Amino acid sequence: MKISILTATYNRANLLEKLYNSIVENSNYGIEIEWLIMDDRFK
Repeated sequence: MKISILTATYNRANLLEKLYNSIVENSNYGIEIEWLIMDDRFK
């Protein structure tokens, strides 16, 4: 099974490492994970 995770973020780079570690921990169940990070910055 493959899932995609989309993370929209703006000025939250310091929280991405914690989220990444959580994704890695949960990927041990035989699930292929694609993680997309979108910088939600519009001018």
